[in-house]
Amino acid sequence: MLGDNMSTILAFRKGRATSFPLLVCCRRRAALMLARRLYCHDRWLASEYNPSDEASRFFENKHD
Repeated sequence: MLGDNMSTILAFRKGRATSFPLLVCCRRRAALMLARRLYCHDRWLASEYNPSDEASRFFENKHD
């Protein structure tokens, strides 16, 4: 999984988080991965190189 949020990527890699909502996501993801026998590699990606951010960047104000 590629993501530009460092705290989320690290939480998913370790399987723990101090934020309770993020911890719930980590546990759900771990349960799904165990149930389906999946393994996921989590990688951080800089925001400017994240292809899924392109649609949201369309609406940013450009200061020329």
